Amino acid sequence: MTLQTVSHIVIFVGVILTAAGGFGSYYFGNKETARKEKEAADSQEKLQNRINGLQNKLTSIQSSTTSIDQKISLIFKSDESATNKWAEIKVHAPTIADYVLLIFRSSAGKISGNARIKGTDTVYPFSTLVNERIPLAIKNPWLPDKKQYMTDPILEYEITETSDEKNSLSIFSAGYRMPSGM
Repeated sequence: MTLQTVSHIVIFVGVILTAAGGFGSYYFGNKETARKEKEAADSQEKLQNRINGLQNKLTSIQSSTTSIDQKISLIFKSDESATNKWAEIKVHAPTIADYVLLIFRSSAGKISGNARIKGTDTVYPFSTLVNERIPLAIKNPWLPDKKQYMTDPILEYEITETSDEKNSLSIFSAGYRMPSGM
């Protein structure tokens, strides 16, 4: 075997190894790409399922708040939000109502304040961020001499904070709660 034959054999083996390496790179590269694409598709499907689930929950919540909106009635709407002054409004409640449920909404932004039934010392803080959807339960005073709760109590409220002086406050009646056992 001559030196030329040995160099031809070495070159031939090198070409074979290079071809095998190129084929291996191509084959395993495609296999890796296919695996990554499958993982991405699975991840995309899980994300889409999660988005659909959250959209269903949001639709459920929106329909729930729509039913709440159908059960409330406006009892007061201010033209402007004067702060730190107690104002009065009449709330309709029967003699069997031990709590009056109120919803507070603002025209824009946040309004915070306090509410109470006239003649009582208990003050209930409210915020349009929370009490726009969740009613504030205000205790209706018991009248021992009449042995009943106050009929149509007078609500006193004051605005302590507002995000914009041009905001207007709306107060809605969300009904009332009767005493336990009734």
